[in-house]
Amino acid sequence: MKLLIKLAFRNILRNRRRTLITGAVMTIGLAGLIFIDAFLMGLIDTMIHSATSTFLADFQIHREKGPQSSLDSTIAEYDALADRLQKKSEQISFSPRIVTQGMVSAAEYSFHVRIYGVNVQAERKTSELLGNVVTGEVFTDELSEDPEVLIGERLALYLNVRLGDHLVLVSSGAAQSGMVQERFKIRGIFRSGTKKIDQYIVLMNHPTAKKFFHLKEKEYQEIALHTLDPKLRSEPSLFSLAVGSNEIQSWRQLIPALDAGITVTGFSRMVYSIILLFLTLLTVTNAVFMSIYERLYEMGVIKAIGTRSRSVFLLIMLESFFLSLLSAVMGVLLGSFLIFIFQKTGVPFGEVEFFGASIHQRIIPLFQARQFYKYPFFIICVAQVAALYPAIYASRINPLLALRRE
Repeated sequence: MKLLIKLAFRNILRNRRRTLITGAVMTIGLAGLIFIDAFLMGLIDTMIHSATSTFLADFQIHREKGPQSSLDSTIAEYDALADRLQKKSEQISFSPRIVTQGMVSAAEYSFHVRIYGVNVQAERKTSELLGNVVTGEVFTDELSEDPEVLIGERLALYLNVRLGDHLVLVSSGAAQSGMVQERFKIRGIFRSGTKKIDQYIVLMNHPTAKKFFHLKEKEYQEIALHTLDPKLRSEPSLFSLAVGSNEIQSWRQLIPALDAGITVTGFSRMVYSIILLFLTLLTVTNAVFMSIYERLYEMGVIKAIGTRSRSVFLLIMLESFFLSLLSAVMGVLLGSFLIFIFQKTGVPFGEVEFFGASIHQRIIPLFQARQFYKYPFFIICVAQVAALYPAIYASRINPLLALRRE
């Protein structure tokens, strides 16, 4: 066995150009697969963070089977629910919201919007939207004599209004209060980077919303939950927080398009893996066959002096194994180097909306354990499969025909 290992190493180095080309193909392919996996994981993480942190949150609690935009669909047993959420304060933060639909108008322009009443302090801990005010400032939790709102940059553009201007909101009030209408001052304009948020959302504080919609104390239509640790997004215990006739939904249920997008990125990774599979199969099979044809006379000699077919088969397989092992090591090093470099600089991705998530920052590739054992093992196994047929062919060479050919 030691002799076969020594011969395998020697044979790999006999034609260094072919060995270099074959190894380079596997090395670059593996490094590319590792980097693409890290990039896709970073892309997924960025999409989830962008979708959940801006305003949506990781989980939302609503009245079960009730229309989320109706003021009559208030959270049931709010005190008991708030108490349960408070006990999980080390894992989550939460923000109760008043939610309904309405119409906003300014001068001759009108637009359909979604109106939210929020608690400023709670909302700052749950989402980043209040931190994205680019013009003006965030209102306080106090009731103002001149009611104030925050609107998105796109909505301000469509309504042709600026900071300090007034607009009129029209909506349905709670219970039997009928239609409500009031004039509001624009306290600030936010830019989240997400088209739907910047175009369709109007924010006001809780006291203003309760007065405007004639709501009682602790009447909320939605509770947004933010996990302090991203790993808790799949924590089963969080799905049992809702009490009474309430239901809890994760971001996967709230944005099914994003969940589908994550599946698509996984499919993209699989497609690249298949391409690498065929590339490795063809490259290794060709390289091993060329190596065998160059040594056909030698194969005939060693078969003539009594070397078993099994030993010849094992020799070819060892050559393929050591070549793929060396390529795997180099591929891991190159892939790790690329990830390290782009973790410092990020991968430019522009400003796009991808499966319902807005991406407006550089993508940071993420290291994953599988990149360092799964993909190298995959390359080595594929190389061994590719060498099977050439090894079987070499083991069945007729020594008389091989010697005559020389």
